[in-house]
Amino acid sequence: MKSDGELWALPFFEAAHVNEDEKIVWRITGESDEFHAQAQNEEGKILTPIWTEYHGGSNWQRPGQEWGTGFNFPTQGCWKITITRGETTGEIALEVLPP
Repeated sequence: MKSDGELWALPFFEAAHVNEDEKIVWRITGESDEFHAQAQNEEGKILTPIWTEYHGGSNWQRPGQEWGTGFNFPTQGCWKITITRGETTGEIALEVLPP
């Protein structure tokens, strides 16, 4: 975490691959209704989700509110995904494999 709060990630894949739509569900604490997600690779390329969706109900019991995101990574390597909700910011690292 880069701030106070909690961030949880639930990937819907066993391994992320180049040029495949990858779904990740997030739980993040905070007070804002604003949610922002982006990924950045080691060369500095920034990628935004191909879709973002707020989940009003869920059976995944973790602190905070829940959003789903879809990413389609154009290159392999390590991607840092940053999630922000108001003053709460957290990151995960994701290794993206060849197709």
